[in-house]
Amino acid sequence: MAESKLKADQIVAGGIRLLQLLTAAPNQSVSIARACSALGVQASDLDRIVEIVSSLSDRSTGVRAIIDMDEKTISLGGDAARLVPLRLSINDAAVLRYVLASLNIDQSTRLRIQAALDDPSQLQTQMISLAEPARYGSFYQKLLEAIEDGVRLLMGYRSIDEKEPRVRTIDPYRLVSEESATYLDAWDVEQDAQRKYRLDRISSLEVTEESAIHHPFDRTDIQESLEKSGVRALVRCNKSYLPLITWSGIIRTEDQGDETVVLEICLSSKSWLFDQVLAAAGNLLILEPQELRAEFISYAERLVLPES
Repeated sequence: MAESKLKADQIVAGGIRLLQLLTAAPNQSVSIARACSALGVQASDLDRIVEIVSSLSDRSTGVRAIIDMDEKTISLGGDAARLVPLRLSINDAAVLRYVLASLNIDQSTRLRIQAALDDPSQLQTQMISLAEPARYGSFYQKLLEAIEDGVRLLMGYRSIDEKEPRVRTIDPYRLVSEESATYLDAWDVEQDAQRKYRLDRISSLEVTEESAIHHPFDRTDIQESLEKSGVRALVRCNKSYLPLITWSGIIRTEDQGDETVVLEICLSSKSWLFDQVLAAAGNLLILEPQELRAEFISYAERLVLPES
């Protein structure tokens, strides 16, 4: 066969179209004549496209795309390279918009992807866009790459109980989006334990030359984790304030028959709850346990009274 004269970007585009064609075909197989016609290429071009696509592999699993070609047909083997529909959540789409805006890619590609992401609710899209920087912090893309590459990180992080960020050595595991925040599940090397970190509290991130070690990660979500190990409390909430609450860890809500409801919650940080109560300006009241009420009073007094 004559050597293909396609440019690199044409080969890549042809590879994507070929995978689309094979994925949609019965038994993931089509004739070579049909493939050439659909892609608008010669047989020599198709040979080059197949060669490039067959060299692709998943960075984390090593699984390769398998494309078999004989004299008459071309077939896709297995599921490794099948193009399946990807349904993005609103939060996923918001992150992709954010990344698109920061990448140096050509305008036509950006517009095609943006068109696929457009949400019919412009108000909802605008609200999500306004929340992006706070929700995902400054290291979302770098964390994704570190997880995929399996590398150890030095991460500056300030927990809710700390005044200044502290550097932790971690092995990153996965990113989890909850209703009110996005978290990193990782292994704290010094503590030798699994930890969960809010992305908007990460202040610095440095990739080390060490590889991440496999750890026995618990895949429970925020809600399950809080119910399993969090501190339980009862909080009275005014109904008018309830729509503003997007916490994880709410076990049940009990209507009091007036203008209030009682929330049974699980929390990992007492000071976090204390800050929520203070910010609610009278719309939240800690009911139980009694020792937590006493701690809240002491916490509030320290904010307004100088320590002796």
